[in-house]
Amino acid sequence: MPTVKPNKMTLTEILGKLKKDELTELRQALDVRGVSQLNKADLAKRLTAEIVDKMEDSLERMDIERFTVLQSVMKAPDGIVSIKKIDDNYDSMYFQQYGLLFAMDDYVFMPQEVVAKLKTLDMDKQMDMLKRNERWANLTRGLLFYYGYMDKETLTGHVERLTGEPVDGTAFWRVVCDLAFYDYSLNYDEDNVWNFMLKDPSELIAEQQNRPNLPYYPFAEPEVIRAAAHDYVDRHEGYKKFASVLRKHWRVDAKSLDIMADEAASAIQNGASMNDLLIQLMEHLELGSDKEMNELMDALASFHNHTRMWVLKGHSPEEMSAYRQGAGPVLHPQGANAAAVAPLADRPAPLDMPKADVYSFQTKQKIGRNEPCPCGSGKKYKKCCGAGA
Repeated sequence: MPTVKPNKMTLTEILGKLKKDELTELRQALDVRGVSQLNKADLAKRLTAEIVDKMEDSLERMDIERFTVLQSVMKAPDGIVSIKKIDDNYDSMYFQQYGLLFAMDDYVFMPQEVVAKLKTLDMDKQMDMLKRNERWANLTRGLLFYYGYMDKETLTGHVERLTGEPVDGTAFWRVVCDLAFYDYSLNYDEDNVWNFMLKDPSELIAEQQNRPNLPYYPFAEPEVIRAAAHDYVDRHEGYKKFASVLRKHWRVDAKSLDIMADEAASAIQNGASMNDLLIQLMEHLELGSDKEMNELMDALASFHNHTRMWVLKGHSPEEMSAYRQGAGPVLHPQGANAAAVAPLADRPAPLDMPKADVYSFQTKQKIGRNEPCPCGSGKKYKKCCGAGA
């Protein structure tokens, strides 16, 4: 028997149906103080006033995606939509913390006070702010795809460089923290934000700090925006070789290929060895012939060497080797954080530049400094492609 659509509801009516701990969570999200001793009824009345008063402040943290969810419910009759018809991006906990949407009995409700308030907004001004926040959100996601972790100051500097505009640090960080609460791909604390795939932030921080003379790779804004997509896969030269081998010998389809590549990239970012990568990959594949397995190991080594690594601040091991031979990124960044991301080719190579692990395609092992260079020159690695490493 179909559920009968409920009637529209006010904030007071909706809050009266919530549990005390749910009201407490809402109070904490809105930073309402001095109400811990109130009974449930009085707390609901106080929160009703606070939600309406702080609604514009809540909206200042959102991007277009989240505001679109609000608009879809606001435009529905009585501000009520079946939860089956709501946007896939709907997160009940996120919207309920600000008192904007509530999920009850298979429906999503927007309180009538919120509907009325939304209709009074200056939409031109609102859209300008949402577009700014959307840009900040995408730049944050994309930068963390390549760098893994950033503190507040460093992230703000990179966003200023990419946008070419000064950034209000307080407003920006509120947007970032709110995004991290909403978006599963980010984690954060008071002064830092990191990619959710990062297992040990403290270890990455130490690795990056051990490379004080290595600048961040200077990505352009379009590159960063592309990397912000949740389904983005970096199809570098190593990926292409990896994909070719898997299609040729194991007939892997495109969707499965991207899943395997994403898993491999995540493992590499968290310090996996070649053996670890192979074991992880073979969970998806049948054991092949010696020739097939050798080709697969070659492809994995190439994938590793072309992956832009968090510990290398967005550079790949392949690039690090090339820099020793005089090559470098071609971008020349401008702005407040330009010094932190200046191309290596624009600087003298410092003597203490840490090495990047490069894997031999023949042995699939890390190349030692005193071992023969895999390029076939006959020289030791440290005297050839690894010079300066």
